[in-house]
Amino acid sequence: MGSNGGGLCTDATTTIRNSTFSANQADFGGNIMYDSGDLTISFSTIVNGRAHSGGAIYSDPTMGMCGIVLGSTVITNNSPIVTNKDPLGYAGLLCLVSSGHNLIDNAAGTYDWTTTDQIGVSPHLKALRNNGGTTLTYALQADSPAIGTGGSTCPITDQRGFVRKHPCDAGAYEMSSTVYAPTVTPDAIENSF
Repeated sequence: MGSNGGGLCTDATTTIRNSTFSANQADFGGNIMYDSGDLTISFSTIVNGRAHSGGAIYSDPTMGMCGIVLGSTVITNNSPIVTNKDPLGYAGLLCLVSSGHNLIDNAAGTYDWTTTDQIGVSPHLKALRNNGGTTLTYALQADSPAIGTGGSTCPITDQRGFVRKHPCDAGAYEMSSTVYAPTVTPDAIENSF
């Protein structure tokens, strides 16, 4: 290890949407290290991060790093290497604010969850693989509690470019079989080079 933010280390205002972070390692923030600015994570899946602290996301409120907003995101199977540490890191009540519809299997710390968040629940994900699109994703199993619990304010597509239904699924993957194809008028094609 010997680094921070195995998947992403951010010290500026950052928005993450329709993204998968998987199997990253670092000293702090196995998948994501939040350093400063505002960090908004929505419709993303954060899995299998390993770190001394904060396998999924790490921030340290004692350093004034308190601007994380999390919504419609699945966080599962992240583990700190140090026993009895929170898999999310030190992101405390004032640092992590939920915009709802998250599914978190293990959140040992005190956070500002909403009534639409599912805490202590397994998302029932399939293995990381090519499920269509240009990047690897974790498909949802048929019995996943993430299905239909991502809320009604959803991006048009998921990470793969597949259309999201409403209410949509939490996380980066939508249980859908339709690839998004925007409508293009003939004039737009003739005038585009």
